[in-house]
Amino acid sequence: VGYFGPAVSSDGIHWRWLGKESLLESQSGFWYQFGPEEKKTYFAYSLPYQLADFQRFLEEYRNHPALSVQELCRSPKGRVHPLLCLSEPGGGEKKFSIVFTCRHHCCESTASYLLEGALREILKGTDCTLLQKYDLFVSPFMDLDGVEDGDQGKNRIPHDHNRDYLDQPLYASVSKVMELCRSKKLIAGIDFHSPWLYGGENDQLYVVKGPEPFAAQQDRFAQLYQEIMGRNAALDHIRYDARHSVPFGGGWNVEHPGAASFFRSQGAPLAFSLETPYFGFYDAQEGDMVYTPDNLCQAGRCFALALESYLEQLDYDAFMAALR
Repeated sequence: VGYFGPAVSSDGIHWRWLGKESLLESQSGFWYQFGPEEKKTYFAYSLPYQLADFQRFLEEYRNHPALSVQELCRSPKGRVHPLLCLSEPGGGEKKFSIVFTCRHHCCESTASYLLEGALREILKGTDCTLLQKYDLFVSPFMDLDGVEDGDQGKNRIPHDHNRDYLDQPLYASVSKVMELCRSKKLIAGIDFHSPWLYGGENDQLYVVKGPEPFAAQQDRFAQLYQEIMGRNAALDHIRYDARHSVPFGGGWNVEHPGAASFFRSQGAPLAFSLETPYFGFYDAQEGDMVYTPDNLCQAGRCFALALESYLEQLDYDAFMAALR
């Protein structure tokens, strides 16, 4: 379990961290004392986010004129993969499109809270006006069966969903996202993830960089994200530092089949994975940096604002010339 013990819930909807005081030695486990009337209690490694959570979010925007929900595909177990289509009504199809994907690795649940926050900011349509210029397509659960069944999902055999961006994909959700991207002119493609368990870079919110000329675009976005995050007092215990971006070509970050590399292959100037830690971290000097549904949502709102600011400054023709 993580730095703050497991996530705990009495209803499977509202979650809190049990706390450091619950930890056994070396985070090998935790203790919990059940109350006399406590009949059912849920424990989780991180803050769960499943289809029902997403549907509760969608219900709030049921009548929003810019939002429609379509069926991307069916999962192997027959579940409907939702595809969100966001576009300002009456404006016709835009020249450029943005694609968001999430949960290629089904256990990476904190990424979903950040994605929801970004969508809330975009749908609010006041500070962030992306939909005036771009169409946005969102596949929130690339491994929907894994999310619903409580799987881990990373490094599945023969390969997981994020290694399925091949000529003949195994998974219908990946095949349909590839088909969608090929039918649009991408200006941005973002894949929302969580990193490894904890420790070192895994305790930081960071961008996974690609090769040039994409890396320069990612650096511009990262700097804007840092500035906007720094101005948001509601973030509480989440911070972002552009220096934590993981450079391309070293260690594990090399070119391989994946959503971000596929977005780059489609010419999207801004294409990367964003890694959101599972619970934050503890620092002896700075104190607890605890992730919650609320501050993760605020980090997502900042993400949407940073994306809009980046796109306003993008010289698309200059990027395409550098790409050639």
